[in-house]
Amino acid sequence: MLKDFCAAIRGLGRTPSFTLVALSVLALGIGTATAVFSVVDGVVLRGLPFDESDRVVAVVEHDTRSADTLGGGLTSAPTYLDWRRLQTSFEHLAAVGSVSFRTRTSMGEPVAVAAQSVTWEFFPVLRIAPILGRAFGPDDEVRGRHRVVVLGHAYWQQQFGGAPDVVGRTLDLNDEQWQIVGVAPAGFTYPVGTSRATDFYVPLSFSDIERSRDSGRAYFYSAIGRLKAGATVTQADREMAQLATNLDQHNPGWSPGRTARVVTLQERLVGRVRPWMLLLLSAVGLVLLVACVNVVGLMLVRTTTRSHDMSVRAALGASIWELVRGPLAEALVLALAGAVVGIALAHGIVQILRAWLPSGLPRVAAVVIDWRVISVALGAAVAAGLACGLIPGLLATRRAARTPLGAGGRSITPGTGARRLRNGVVVIEVALTTILLVGAGLFATSFVRLMRVDSGFEPNGVLSLAVGTPADPRSPASRPAGRGSEVVEQVVDAVGRVVWSWSAR
Repeated sequence: MLKDFCAAIRGLGRTPSFTLVALSVLALGIGTATAVFSVVDGVVLRGLPFDESDRVVAVVEHDTRSADTLGGGLTSAPTYLDWRRLQTSFEHLAAVGSVSFRTRTSMGEPVAVAAQSVTWEFFPVLRIAPILGRAFGPDDEVRGRHRVVVLGHAYWQQQFGGAPDVVGRTLDLNDEQWQIVGVAPAGFTYPVGTSRATDFYVPLSFSDIERSRDSGRAYFYSAIGRLKAGATVTQADREMAQLATNLDQHNPGWSPGRTARVVTLQERLVGRVRPWMLLLLSAVGLVLLVACVNVVGLMLVRTTTRSHDMSVRAALGASIWELVRGPLAEALVLALAGAVVGIALAHGIVQILRAWLPSGLPRVAAVVIDWRVISVALGAAVAAGLACGLIPGLLATRRAARTPLGAGGRSITPGTGARRLRNGVVVIEVALTTILLVGAGLFATSFVRLMRVDSGFEPNGVLSLAVGTPADPRSPASRPAGRGSEVVEQVVDAVGRVVWSWSAR
């Protein structure tokens, strides 16, 4: 077979026009399919990077009066604390909330950092152990003892140069001193695969007001848990739904119409985007199929010109395999070369896609061209090569076996079977292309209509600004009464003066 590949390379070198066209078509199809597959694989298909990740679940508080289950699903502090105290299906049940802090650089300049506020069960649920120091314990949730930090690995490298003695140092967060007690392992961040890595993790210390149901409902936290050995998602779902019913009976009017659902963390993260991403992958699969059909058409023309030579070889006793392996070798060489070019093209496409993908798309950081994606690309290339080589090769073999050696003379006019196959190839190409064009038209129409939806205001020249006070806004007891409104009023007044000065110029 090696001789056939060498002969195929020499034969393709003698027909540069055919080689360039076929290689370009295959490279474009394989490259596009590889790039989109890398996105779908990173976001939807790839498992979560945790030990026994299929046993890590999310408990979502679901409003039965609304169809929205996975989009919201956050819960309040009193409800989570009751869940944690009464549940029996989980090894641990953790609460997680996003929070931002103000710190200072080495030059003393203020800068905002992203953090996750987590209960002590967070690291055991995910089975993540710090590479330096320790994780949180129950005592770290106690008010007054909660100012401890586990650094994210990237933040440790960037701000502390990967210093091994970082544990025990302090951080200035919101003008308060927090002690560093650990460093998370490399590659770990939560939420999983976000475009911006979490800088550090702090204990979630509930204030007395947050624990009380007298202060109203505030849904800030997501709940994640690890199933006990032998427990299933279905069993946990039934238990939490019953637990939500019991809590509603003990606290009437607290959370009317809401229940609890248990889904895998993977489903929680990507459940909403999976259908349209798989649809996108199917559309790109059609693009690759169109590319293969085009190359089959080119190979049909190429094998037709060799019908006389194949008739001679058939007359001399060549087997079907000996006749077909020449076109097959050429198609495989083209496909593998197209895969190499396509993978390089896909790498560039992925870099563009990562910059343009929506910021809310989960697991964007997992979109890479790695061995999984490359193996799929090579597998697609081999399948494309087999299809593009076997179909024209077998047709040419049948025609050579039926044609007497002197019947064709010097004519290379295709027979009825060849014409039918070529016409069928054209019909398939037109049909697939029509499907793609209709789908693209529908997507474009939907996008245009979405862009034309009246937002109810004129967005040009309108800016938004988020303002935070040094204290945690979720803990009213920790800040002076009215302090937040005073800050907002001062900011509005200052911005108004700036806008007035600009408009006066």
